[in-house]
Amino acid sequence: LDEKIAMVHGAPSATYIGYVPGLPRLNIPALFLTDGPAGIRTPKKTSGPSTAFPAPIAVAASFDAELAGRVGRALGSEAKAKGQNVVFAPIVNLARVPEGGRLFEGFGEDPQLTSVMGVAVIKGIQSMGVVANVKHWICNDQEDNRHVVSATVDERTLREVYLPPFAAAVSEAGVGSVMAANNAVNGMYNAESGPLLRGLLKGELGFEGFVCSDYAATHDTVRAALGGLDLDLPTDQYFGAPLKSAVQYVTVPMAVLDAQLPRRVRPMTRLGISNAGLHSTGRGPRHRNNASTPSRTRSRK
Repeated sequence: LDEKIAMVHGAPSATYIGYVPGLPRLNIPALFLTDGPAGIRTPKKTSGPSTAFPAPIAVAASFDAELAGRVGRALGSEAKAKGQNVVFAPIVNLARVPEGGRLFEGFGEDPQLTSVMGVAVIKGIQSMGVVANVKHWICNDQEDNRHVVSATVDERTLREVYLPPFAAAVSEAGVGSVMAANNAVNGMYNAESGPLLRGLLKGELGFEGFVCSDYAATHDTVRAALGGLDLDLPTDQYFGAPLKSAVQYVTVPMAVLDAQLPRRVRPMTRLGISNAGLHSTGRGPRHRNNASTPSRTRSRK
């Protein structure tokens, strides 16, 4: 049980933006996570800069999916070279609030253009053997009060406007991970929403990777675990000792925890991420220039 719990929450790291321990006994690699949509963050204490790309909204203005794919490949290549195997990108939230502070990190207001650009970036990142993390699921379109605001949206608007970029990320790009946003939708927090995570994302869209929380997006251990969250970031506040206790007292069935773990490992296996070259301290892979070539994935209909 302790081994399982250790793999479903973030842990402190002096080097990486986000870190989740692996399990050497079973040859399960650690996760080394980084932002972001306009250029990766360089790990602390690691020499060398990373590229600041043009804002994604400017890339979208080119209407050039091949260009977006090149950006994705560069993001994945730089992340891998610096020992990081998950990139928090792309953002596929729509430009719905003009003063939104993160509009520049997305692809604009159009669901179709956002879908095309998002798919291209994801394929580019993952072609380098790095897991892409599409975000922020879902209806996360403003920064004001982003930790507490609830987006009120009807079913048709949700499906016709906000859902298509995420659906394309799953069915066309085979994205390995999804980030649950800080905000709530119709009164229920994204990271704890069974209808949106278990029902829509994993059930209807057929998403097979892992769902992680945005930082500080989780509010309740049991609701998040039962709702479909697989990985709580950045700490063990909810999925550490509280989740262990919930499993022991069966408020969260062991089957729920057991279902989270394959999702955590599946995209890493598919993209060829392994423990080869990792430091024994768990700080990350040694620098390598060669990129793993992922296997072709099947789109779900």
